[in-house]
Amino acid sequence: MNPIKVNQDKSICEHDQLKAAYALNLCTVSVSQIVDYKDLNVLEQEYELILNNLNLHNMPKDQALLHILRQILDTVTFFRIYEGDKMMLEKKYQQKIKNAIWNAIPSFTLVAFGDPYTFAMSMIASVGMGYMNYRKEKANTLTEREEQEWTLQRSAIEQFNALRRELFDTAWRLSDSYEFDDKYRLTESQISQYNSILMDSIPLRKYERLNSIKDNFEAYPPFWYYLANAAMDVVNVYKNETAFGDNISAINKYTQLAEQNYQKYLDKDIDLLRNNYIRSACDLEYAALLLDSLPRIEENEKKLRLCEINYLIDDAIKHCGSKLDILQIASIYYLKINKAEEATKHLRKLVIENYNTKTNSQLLSFIYLQETVFDTNKFRPNTLKYKELVQFTDRTNLIPWVDSEKELTKEHLRNINELFLNNQKNKLYSYFEAIVNTIFHKEIISYNKELYNRHNMVDVDDAFFEDTIDARKERDEEYKKLYSREDEWKRFISELSGNTIRISLDEHINRLLRKLNKLTQVAFNLDLESKIDPMSIKKAFTGKNILDIELKKEIKSIGEIRKQERGKSLSTYQDLLPNENDLNKSSYTEESIIHQITYLEDKIKKYEFDLKDYEELSNISLTKIMKHFVDNFVDKFKINVIGLKNKYSDLINIEDNFINFCKSENLPSLEYLCSQGYNNRNIPEEYKILDLFSCFEDGKNIEEQIRIENNLKALFKSYEEKGTLFKENKDGLTFTTDECFINNHLNTIPNNDATTIRNKGRVLAYFHDQKEWYERHVDVFFMKKDIYFRLDAKMSTSKLTFIPYNKIEFDRIKKVLKYKNEIFYQSSQINLEVLYQLIAESRSIASEFKDRKI
Repeated sequence: MNPIKVNQDKSICEHDQLKAAYALNLCTVSVSQIVDYKDLNVLEQEYELILNNLNLHNMPKDQALLHILRQILDTVTFFRIYEGDKMMLEKKYQQKIKNAIWNAIPSFTLVAFGDPYTFAMSMIASVGMGYMNYRKEKANTLTEREEQEWTLQRSAIEQFNALRRELFDTAWRLSDSYEFDDKYRLTESQISQYNSILMDSIPLRKYERLNSIKDNFEAYPPFWYYLANAAMDVVNVYKNETAFGDNISAINKYTQLAEQNYQKYLDKDIDLLRNNYIRSACDLEYAALLLDSLPRIEENEKKLRLCEINYLIDDAIKHCGSKLDILQIASIYYLKINKAEEATKHLRKLVIENYNTKTNSQLLSFIYLQETVFDTNKFRPNTLKYKELVQFTDRTNLIPWVDSEKELTKEHLRNINELFLNNQKNKLYSYFEAIVNTIFHKEIISYNKELYNRHNMVDVDDAFFEDTIDARKERDEEYKKLYSREDEWKRFISELSGNTIRISLDEHINRLLRKLNKLTQVAFNLDLESKIDPMSIKKAFTGKNILDIELKKEIKSIGEIRKQERGKSLSTYQDLLPNENDLNKSSYTEESIIHQITYLEDKIKKYEFDLKDYEELSNISLTKIMKHFVDNFVDKFKINVIGLKNKYSDLINIEDNFINFCKSENLPSLEYLCSQGYNNRNIPEEYKILDLFSCFEDGKNIEEQIRIENNLKALFKSYEEKGTLFKENKDGLTFTTDECFINNHLNTIPNNDATTIRNKGRVLAYFHDQKEWYERHVDVFFMKKDIYFRLDAKMSTSKLTFIPYNKIEFDRIKKVLKYKNEIFYQSSQINLEVLYQLIAESRSIASEFKDRKI
């Protein structure tokens, strides 16, 4: 007998055994993950990528297995998520990959020489494919609400559990038919342990746990991909973490382990799936690893390495089927290895399929023009491609094109870059103004509803409660009718009693300011409280009333003049109000709003409130009080924040923040907001930015608070500059008054702690003691009259304690700080006497202000 033939037959037999075991394990793990994750999105992924993607021609011809697979598919189909929910998740992922692309290509600048496609791979690689991105997010950052939203129904879990048991029964028959070693068959406990490990959020522990069970997974190739992926997560931790000192050896170790396991998966993979998404993901992650190594290898090795990378990207596309997230990342990797032709082919497909259209069309316009810069012979064909591209997206999204080859000069390219940046800034201006106007509009309607919907009017929409002239006229007519019905009018007056006017104003002004504050925090990482001038709002109450009842007769004519000047319809409430210059020309005599409110509340109290008083009340509108502030707010952030950004990646991050804000406030898309106003339900808040009642009670309160706050800031700043808080070794220690730094840190701590701190007021200074790696580190947030003391560590629950300055004691013998006779802080690296001196001086300044409820 030919020995070679014998070995071949034996090899084929062993291959069939492995294939049968893999087919069984593939289905069993897939169903088990649906059960163990209890997540609709995981169910959808397993359906699309595994269960409905099996290559039945290559599957073992076992009727029992095929029967159970049909049952599984029928069950999955019944519980699949809606298409709209899938789109929502897809948009969230597209948003992430868009941000990663533009942060990897921060300059986005046309160049006349050198490598035009130089960018950082790590940001794009860290997002990964949609499949892995969701599962990692589930392990790390999904909120409780999101967890509940995607939780699989109990009835579904019960049905899948029953099917899983049938699969394990099938396994015995299949192992007998193919005579494969039982070690190839994964048991229920092994799979459950594996699924549990995949949900581990700590990379090193996840890798170690996977590595400890690898001997059980010889007949399950995807295991080796997940092991490699976990190793790369460990690499990223070491790259981003400086606390461990020199991490090069650890990075090299886990990079090599990742490379070995990526290759092992590719060697072991068996063609059981029609489209193999996991193989595509492995290819691209492996390619990213090799791309990252290019700068560190010899020139003579680079050509071979680039061929390997090119093969991996090609292989990823070959196996990805219709998965556009694979094409997205593959096209960027093609650019990285200067395969612009391949990149543009796939980017164009993404644009045509409406996948991340804005980003991909921008990339295409960049590539087309960049190619033309290097080769003017491409001007005509690329001009045609650019014109085709304009049909798929808004032209202002694209890099501006040139009219002729003569314009391909360095100076003109600089102008093109500047024009592109300005176009994108203008879009952000529009988005920002639309968001602010929508927030303002919502509060106007809410305030007017509170005052003018007290007798349960029916068939009235939100337009009735706007501050437009038409809405005012409509309300006036309604209340004239109401005034003629004495009993109903008395009920209306009764409901207005009890300081309703000032309470409503206080509530809605503060809610408006809170929303604007949240917007600035989310969008720009800035705190409105540090920028706001409460005096500008107070002036609206204590200054002259600039809108006398008689003046409303003039508003329409002013609006008509503006309408003619602009040549367009005036559809928003702002357009119908006179501007400051118009009002300065008026010679009407006015009174302060505070005086009017006091007068009207007295009339209400005495039940003498009549129709003329109603007209005066209707003039005390939220628009009149807050419009000047809101307009200035928009202008200042346009000029001083957005206008100062010089990198496209910064603008993309702001746009992303706008999108996140709109989602959190249940607002529609930015494009929709730009086209029209939007009314939304109110979301209650807890803290106040402005104490409106202090305007009525004591006009000096606001000035006094500001003065004391400024004195505290000056004190903290002086200690920061002296640097006497720390002893010689300052590693891991921070004391700062930098608002941007403080807000950045607040954004990194759990939402419940950050919200508690922000609800208390402004943080004036921040102190951090990193401690040793095994101890919980310390955060101290200095407020106006107290501190928030926070203990935290990655592996333990945080502890947040509110401590007034006047309750802190210093034990000079033990050198510790105490609260309620218990030690709450001690450190050998801190000059605790100096820290206590700072606290004592803060207490002295804070005590100048008489406590008030805010």
